[in-house]
Amino acid sequence: MLYSVEKKFIFSQRHRSASTSTGVFLQQYCHPPDMQVGRATPQIISDFGIVGQRGDFDPNARFYVHMPLSEIRDRLTDEQWSDSIKITNIRNPFAVVLSAFSRGVKHGQFGPFANFDEERAAFNALTFRSRQSVGHHAGFFIDGEFMIDEVIFFEDLTAQIAQLCQRLGIKDAPVLPHHEQSSEFRVGHSVPDYFSPEKTAAVIERFDWAFERFGYSTDPADYLQKPKAVTEQIAQARAC
Repeated sequence: MLYSVEKKFIFSQRHRSASTSTGVFLQQYCHPPDMQVGRATPQIISDFGIVGQRGDFDPNARFYVHMPLSEIRDRLTDEQWSDSIKITNIRNPFAVVLSAFSRGVKHGQFGPFANFDEERAAFNALTFRSRQSVGHHAGFFIDGEFMIDEVIFFEDLTAQIAQLCQRLGIKDAPVLPHHEQSSEFRVGHSVPDYFSPEKTAAVIERFDWAFERFGYSTDPADYLQKPKAVTEQIAQARAC
């Protein structure tokens, strides 16, 4: 979670959608300029804004990574909330779910596996955790109302960040960093290789709001395809 006094934005970080990279990119506008802040950080509250805790520092921190929007609203002042652009990242739900699994493999939570068939079986046997589906929903909605002003689509990340910088008045921005990548643990296998028909149906059901609102394809093979929301943005920009 980030809040910037100068740029007047609130950033809501979501799982496995390049939101760590986006957050590290944006946090420089939320803390004193002479302060060095990395990916892992305790909560920072200053006259420049708020950087929510990322990592295991203080279990009682008021602001932290992956906070639901409702908690962010309730812990900021009414003025801070109402005057700020709300920003978050989104990614194809099939890629989100598999990325969470691959991160678990990377950190030893799952595996090791003797072969791909064993790995695929383990992935398809996993039940959903709340942070994969409910957690994403909580970063976009409060009491059923969509609250985000600027969605950063993973599938069009460079252009989306440039668009965000223009809206926030950010000039000469540094290159977007890359954090928490796990795709190297899937060498030789693409996203659709992992999904059984049952797992595909479960993802569609759990992320129905994302498929409907953003126009993602319900075929895992299209996981790199820009969703309809992005293609419509591009068409509108060209028309102008």
